[in-house]
Amino acid sequence: MRDRRRDACHVLLDTPLPTRNDEAWRRTDIGALMLDEVEVIVPQADGEAALKGAPRSIKEAISGRGASGAVVSADGQVVASLLDKSLARKGVIFTDMETALKKHGDLLEPIFMTQIVKPNDGYFAALHGSFWQGGTFMYVPRGVEVPLPLRAATWLKQRHASFPHTIIVMEPGSRAVFIDEYESHTDDRRRSATARSRSLSATMRSSTT
Repeated sequence: MRDRRRDACHVLLDTPLPTRNDEAWRRTDIGALMLDEVEVIVPQADGEAALKGAPRSIKEAISGRGASGAVVSADGQVVASLLDKSLARKGVIFTDMETALKKHGDLLEPIFMTQIVKPNDGYFAALHGSFWQGGTFMYVPRGVEVPLPLRAATWLKQRHASFPHTIIVMEPGSRAVFIDEYESHTDDRRRSATARSRSLSATMRSSTT
């Protein structure tokens, strides 16, 4: 992963910001983005403290009510990670990205920033590849149906930026609903979410437990 960050950073340094002269961006004005205010490297935050003043929807996600699983982060720190035990026994994986890379690296490394979205896809893809933090990994084995939504929620209180990376792998015949939520504290500061999510339909096998 360190090598992929470094490679993305090299791409970022060589990639200009998009303009409305670029076909993919001609209907989007990014002039209002204050990128010089985005903090990409910040001290580790206190996730529990950040939850003070969090909206009801974030606290509801932490409780896990109405969901088969939940991953909740506050100011970049995971504060809740839940998955129905019966689904875990069937091989479903739903966890934060850092934990997933440690426990299921054999599943993730072949596809992380190499398929669908790659650093050379543009400035913001390279920015994300350089500074990603957090996110979610969801894996549903062949033929497994998840009865209630799997829910990821991100809350920003002190931090100005979020770079979560989400990968969803659905094997043939599986079914699930994924809900991804972002909320931030209301004040005069701008906040940015440079997220990347990708869904794959594939047959995968893990050698880790």
